[in-house]
Amino acid sequence: MVHLHDDDAFEGFGTTLADREGFEVLSTTDTDAAVDRLGTEPVDCVVVACSAPGEWALRALRDVRGTDPDVPCLLLTAAPTVPVEVVDFDLTTVVRVDADAGPDGSTALARRVAEALDESHRTTGHERERQRLRQYESIVEGMTDVVYTVDESLVVTYTNDRALAYAEVPREAVVGRSIRALSEQMLVEEPQVDRFVAALERVITGETDSERLELELDLPCGLVVAGLRVTPLWTDGDDGPAGAVVISRDITDRVTRERTLKRQNERLDTFSSVVSHDLRAPLSVAHGNLDLARLDCAEGDFDAVEERLDAVERAHDRMDTLIDDLLTVARQGTRAENRSVVDIDALATESWTFVGSDAATLDADTGLAVHADESRLRQFFENLFRNSVEHGSTNSRPQAGDSVEHGSTGDGGDTAGDSSAAPDASVHVRVGALDGGDGFFVEDDGPGIPPDARETVFEGGYSTKSGGTGFGLMIVREIADTHGWDVTVTDGSRGGARFEVRGVQVESA
Repeated sequence: MVHLHDDDAFEGFGTTLADREGFEVLSTTDTDAAVDRLGTEPVDCVVVACSAPGEWALRALRDVRGTDPDVPCLLLTAAPTVPVEVVDFDLTTVVRVDADAGPDGSTALARRVAEALDESHRTTGHERERQRLRQYESIVEGMTDVVYTVDESLVVTYTNDRALAYAEVPREAVVGRSIRALSEQMLVEEPQVDRFVAALERVITGETDSERLELELDLPCGLVVAGLRVTPLWTDGDDGPAGAVVISRDITDRVTRERTLKRQNERLDTFSSVVSHDLRAPLSVAHGNLDLARLDCAEGDFDAVEERLDAVERAHDRMDTLIDDLLTVARQGTRAENRSVVDIDALATESWTFVGSDAATLDADTGLAVHADESRLRQFFENLFRNSVEHGSTNSRPQAGDSVEHGSTGDGGDTAGDSSAAPDASVHVRVGALDGGDGFFVEDDGPGIPPDARETVFEGGYSTKSGGTGFGLMIVREIADTHGWDVTVTDGSRGGARFEVRGVQVESA
């Protein structure tokens, strides 16, 4: 203990405490000496004794606090009143004593001081705990991550402000509620709720000391992919975790980049396949017919030469179409940033002029305008219209076992990029608005697409038609993806194929 005093009447009081209570006491009137002791050796408490607590006492307490802000302080004074600034000084206990007791102070006085010191220690311990809690809370509240805790019953006991900002709800709407109920409200898919609850239970029961998982949340700000880490919530007892701490970080951008990279890699795989196989086939046809044409020419069979050159031309057209489709797919790999408000009906009608035929008709009656890249949306319609026209006609309707990826119209390399083939029977195509108001559809009255092929048709290179590139509907999906839209296939209202596009930002045209 450091005994700092300004009055000779208190000089022997430190000796009294040392003799009766077993303290090791440094007794001094020099504030600098007391501060030096605090700075060099551990001190359990400081007793400041003075006749009347004024400037000297305040300065002494301030110097002590400046050196060790946590050390318990005891102020001994014979004054009947103490200035409020002394009473309010952090972690300072005031004890009034009789200055005349001097070094021969009674046992009762010594016991009183010891009790006051014990209370000061307890108060200091509680205050330190409160300070630590305030520090932890300040750290957690300053984090950019979402942090919350749950108890053993999986009820939320604490959440930081960041979590409330994401969910856009008041604290009382989260704290005290079951994590399962909150998860069912925010998580996109039911299986994720069970997976999250299971992770919490494994940590709380001590089966594991940490869990990591990714969840997709439907929040007011939109869909968010959260990366979660779950760890035990420990208390001072030895009964195991009292709950769990969840730290959640928004990883939407990272996951989006990973998914984009995955799509790009898949696209590269498709390109490799086309370059190594699909392009090689027509190239071999061209080379073979060119060699045969030379032989026919040498023999003077010019009719055969013309046939050979026609085959070469068809092979070149086939390669040209494949290259065009590959470039189109490659361009769709970037997000559609150049958007404007586009009248769907007007653009669909314009796109029809490049694809439609005398035997096919179009109705565009959505009454909608969308925020889209006009050039890409035109390609979107052209590929869907070409798909309907070529497969809705009699000469291209698939026979039993045929694929329905509408990328080809016949032998010799004609593909979805070639609208010259005239269908033998009419097909009607309609562009309309979805009932939910969040998108539009394109449907025809052709043969339709079987349920088991409705995902496969969007795969690059998928086509069982002779000469088909298999890129038409892949391009459709790529354009939808670059806009953040979702395109699916179902049955049309008149039995044909119906392509529904959702997630579109629409306006009345």
